[in-house]
Amino acid sequence: MSDVDVMAALVLQHSTARVQDRWGDWKSHYVTESSAKKSAEALYAAGFRLTVDDTDRTQNSRLDELERRLVRLEGWAGLPL
Repeated sequence: MSDVDVMAALVLQHSTARVQDRWGDWKSHYVTESSAKKSAEALYAAGFRLTVDDTDRTQNSRLDELERRLVRLEGWAGLPL
């Protein structure tokens, strides 16, 4: 499954619009599969990417640094490691 397919599925799942007609009634309009695919392709062409791996790597490096600092503090304070 490509990034475009995943983004199209997300657009299809989360895109709705509530519109009030001229009589004051509210109606829900949903995105079709073809329009979700076109909007996902446009987002992909504009530079939006699914970057889960980059986020995970950054978060893991921050957690490793925090753990390293905690170990240093525990050793300095004489706490059991």
